Amino acid sequence: MFMIGILVQARTGSKRFPKKALAQIAGLSSLEWVFLRLSFLKDFKKVLLTSDNPADSDLVNLAHIYDYQVIRSSERDVLRRFAAAIKIFNFESVVRITGDCPLIDPFLVKKAIDVFIVQKPSYLKLTHVADGFDVEVIDAQVLLEADQKAWLPSEREHVVPYIQRYSKYKKLFVPGHKFDFSQYHLSLDYPEDLETLSEIVEVLGKRLDFSYEEVVKIIEEREDIKQKVLRHLPNEGYLKSLEEDKKYLCSLLKPPINLTHSEKWFEYVKNIIPLASQTYSKSYYLFSRSVSPLFAKKAYGCMLVDLDGNSYIDYTMALGACLLGYSFPPVNKAVQKQLEKGVVFTLSHPLEGEVAELLCENIPCAEMVRFGKNGSDVTSAAVRLARAYTGKDIILCCGYHGWQDWYIGVTTKDAGVPKPIKNLTKTFPYNDLKSLENIFLENSGRIACVIMEPVILDEPDPGFLEGVRKLCDREGALLIFDEVLTGFRFGLSGAQGRYDVIPDLSCFGKALGNGFPISAIVGRKEIMHLLENDVFFSFTFGGETLSLAAAKSTLHYLKENPVIENIWQLGSYFINCLKQIIDNYDLEDFLEVKGFPSRFVLLCKGNDSLLIKTFIQQECIKRGELFTGSFNLSFSHDTSIVDKTCDVLDYVLRFLKYSLEYGILENLIYGQILKNVFQVRSHQSNI
Repeated sequence: MFMIGILVQARTGSKRFPKKALAQIAGLSSLEWVFLRLSFLKDFKKVLLTSDNPADSDLVNLAHIYDYQVIRSSERDVLRRFAAAIKIFNFESVVRITGDCPLIDPFLVKKAIDVFIVQKPSYLKLTHVADGFDVEVIDAQVLLEADQKAWLPSEREHVVPYIQRYSKYKKLFVPGHKFDFSQYHLSLDYPEDLETLSEIVEVLGKRLDFSYEEVVKIIEEREDIKQKVLRHLPNEGYLKSLEEDKKYLCSLLKPPINLTHSEKWFEYVKNIIPLASQTYSKSYYLFSRSVSPLFAKKAYGCMLVDLDGNSYIDYTMALGACLLGYSFPPVNKAVQKQLEKGVVFTLSHPLEGEVAELLCENIPCAEMVRFGKNGSDVTSAAVRLARAYTGKDIILCCGYHGWQDWYIGVTTKDAGVPKPIKNLTKTFPYNDLKSLENIFLENSGRIACVIMEPVILDEPDPGFLEGVRKLCDREGALLIFDEVLTGFRFGLSGAQGRYDVIPDLSCFGKALGNGFPISAIVGRKEIMHLLENDVFFSFTFGGETLSLAAAKSTLHYLKENPVIENIWQLGSYFINCLKQIIDNYDLEDFLEVKGFPSRFVLLCKGNDSLLIKTFIQQECIKRGELFTGSFNLSFSHDTSIVDKTCDVLDYVLRFLKYSLEYGILENLIYGQILKNVFQVRSHQSNI
């Protein structure tokens, strides 16, 4: 037999109407009316759930008289009593009846049970019935899960709010009657309700076998009674619990960590360094002052230590530069060995050729190589080469390509860029081939190149990269892939190898030196040869040997070890965990995971996106996670690290869910709200 228990919850400690469960209605206590009305349901075990307050012992005595089992626990934790009943009696589902419903209709209860058995929802509630005829049927496993995970006062005291909050639970609302009489108040909440209920019972002849329809008929026919019950009363107990929830949430917040040295150093350097940082993405725009560290002291593996000695798990990994991990021993050893021989010389160094050869061996488009220090160096060199090679001026770009005039002029950080230069660069959205075709048509014969990130956060649509390649060939424009981010994270051959679309030129950086400053422009010989005499690309530290030694060591390590495979496997696991957490807390409207296993982001969405991101960062930092929203996994991360991070994010995102629901998120922010660095004007992508 399908084991369904009927659980009646009651206590004497109501502030609105003390001892109402024992209040007399036509010679019987209110709770006895509930017991006797439910006695018509013969095939179900019935249990009274009450508190361990000695005052409730009278209810226990009544329960024993009517052959009810009894479970008692702390006064405010009603949910725990439901869980205990399920465990003790092995119920598969339970009917929840509150003891302040003396007129409860057993036939409505049976109707709810029958529908529940057929439909098998997580939770069923009868609707369109008068208050006082409430019936809820709940799956036992769902209640046990709620008991394990519910933490707010309202969820513990009122049993079902946790279940009602989450879309993962299938909820069914079944009309108990063809007419909606939910405006009638027939539960026992106040002393004045006692008189009304007694009057109805008297009219019914003090019978036990009356129906819901008979009660409604009396109300409809008796205007005096109707006026007494025709009122919606706020659930004061529940509303009070909601206020307690807010206070409880606030009390759970940990205080900010000690950042005394970080703050002092910021106050000092902000007067001598604009932005107090060399990089927007490392500044107080993206790290909330007062709650986030602003300066690093050291780093190793995937751990970063701030100026105050606090340690954090880091996934941003120097903006994606440290693919193997901070202070990676084989790379450091190679750099130390080269340091003893010298860093820069009057002559070029053989390391330049050795690293260039490694790149040519692995990158499909690489026939020749030149080195820079940052991504901006080589993307700007590529654009200049394209203009020199084609004799055309207009640049089409998609993605982020650095700080130089030709690109930054199309963003909101365009101050100081002459208008004629701005007009020579045009942007197009990723995966929008039609948009690119239109720009080619509008600027026929004038386009030098398309420079783009082959992958940003989305997979290229089928035929998109191939279509860009064909357009460039048809129009006599060069195709340049900016692989500063994707290089070596998508394989030794980059994204061009993964998608088998070969550009004319390509730009690499970041992970190439595992944190040492080196970048590279690679491409076809006939184009690259222009760097010999026609296109000037030359600077003192282009052949700096410490970074070249780091790059050589990094490339050899990537060839000889399953670094990329491990990172992608771990990243897939991490993404699945993070998506599950977001789904568990119904936060899809506010958070989204986008990207690839080797590099993904947690996007905060909506009008409060920066507020949400600030809160997540604030709470993660307190728990040893240096959160920026960007996840660039390294070879130094492992499953145990990811599991620890997911535990932290599970807690923080659960907290976020309730903070958003109660509208108190802004009150929980201790530091400065984060800012977007800038936006690309064409389609307003945040950078």
